[in-house]
Amino acid sequence: MPKKTYTTGNLEAILKELAAMQNKDPYAIDSSSVNYNQTSEMKDTDVELRGTHLKGKNIAVVASGSVAAVRTFDLARELERYGAKVNIFPTQEALRFIGKDALEWASDDIIEHLSSKAEHVDNYDAYIVAPATLDIISDMAGASAGKPASTLLASALGKHCTDGTPILIAPAMHNYLWDNPEFQKNLKSLENYGIKIAGPKLIDGKANLEDIDKITAYTIRELSNGPLKGKKVVVNAGPARAPVDDVRSITNFATGGFGIEIAKELYLQGAEVELIYGPGGLEVPDWLKPIRVTTYQEMYDETMDKTEDCDLFIATAAIPDFETVKSEGKIKSGENLTIHLKPTRKLISDIREKRPELLMVTYKLEYKTLDALHAAQERLKDYELVFANSLEEMDMAPQDIHPGYILEQDGTITRVNGTKTDDARLLLNVIENYYMERSPQTSVFDFGFNEMKVPEKIHNSEKLGKTPLQKLLLELN
Repeated sequence: MPKKTYTTGNLEAILKELAAMQNKDPYAIDSSSVNYNQTSEMKDTDVELRGTHLKGKNIAVVASGSVAAVRTFDLARELERYGAKVNIFPTQEALRFIGKDALEWASDDIIEHLSSKAEHVDNYDAYIVAPATLDIISDMAGASAGKPASTLLASALGKHCTDGTPILIAPAMHNYLWDNPEFQKNLKSLENYGIKIAGPKLIDGKANLEDIDKITAYTIRELSNGPLKGKKVVVNAGPARAPVDDVRSITNFATGGFGIEIAKELYLQGAEVELIYGPGGLEVPDWLKPIRVTTYQEMYDETMDKTEDCDLFIATAAIPDFETVKSEGKIKSGENLTIHLKPTRKLISDIREKRPELLMVTYKLEYKTLDALHAAQERLKDYELVFANSLEEMDMAPQDIHPGYILEQDGTITRVNGTKTDDARLLLNVIENYYMERSPQTSVFDFGFNEMKVPEKIHNSEKLGKTPLQKLLLELN
């Protein structure tokens, strides 16, 4: 993970820092940055963190006798990438498919036999059964405790019914076993207790184990307890096309990557998120269940409809500013063509008029950074938060960096230059402050990573050269 520096402050401080950066690379690694993984000190069994969503969480994973047990290794490692400590309870049947040494290497510990320490009643934050066979699921439904893994799950069900500790079951078995009506009764009885069932994927006559990233996402979501949990949030992302005829359209180069990352993080934080996605060409996790649109009108109609009763709307879609009167069929090629453009309706303005009380976050892109900041400030008259960035900064930044600014109505500006995932987490942290009713300046940021250092702001403007940024600063003063 690249090192990054974040700076918070008002517009004056941001502009001073930008002016100071004009003679150096603002994306260069410096001593005030943080190395989150400390790669040089990592042990052979360590993983590179993707986030700290599961930091401090102890998770028990039960692996039962399916060939899919070979993927328990990957599940344990993926949970660890988000900060979890993982103990694996393999059945003897599972160890026919994956070696004990591999599971030991991938986890904090494996428990084959229960001892006087009563490992089955340890205080776990979540339980995952993956793969879950017909046998282990039936044991759990029937309160059987004939083997260590079953004893753990009997205890887990009691804990779940007492304090709500999450249990996730990811079945894997032959199709005929899956269709067994008595087994389905057992599975339904567990669902009635509030146990989450992940998958399976019915492929090639078999009930295959759900994808590891989806099981991990389900687990993070179940353990989330932030202020966005349960909030209904609408995000629109990607481009939208304004048709010229039945073949051609006016569009832009947006992919919607930032909006997808925002929606993913909202899901992990427990929000009821609806992602409306235009034809950006990026892969969207199916657990987000995106609403796919193509044209400007489809994007407009879906967003207007979904924001009717939501708690929060985050507008990142690159909607066309102009449209034409669509021609039927295909306009003949090889001849000069005049296209008359007319402005499209402003979606965010129409939503604001319809829902004046709605918390809205809008997106502003300009070529020049100063133009983006000024346009964003103007927007703050009508919207609580604006994320602004510029093509000039994006052209200068490394390919995986997404530089930008989060502007708030109280005058706070947060400058970000992380990846789109980093920036999405920081944006949601700022949004959380509104729900926690506390000032953004006094918040304790949790970016989904380890703590970040915030460098001192630049205050001595006398050392700056006569740059356009400084001229603007003088005008503001």
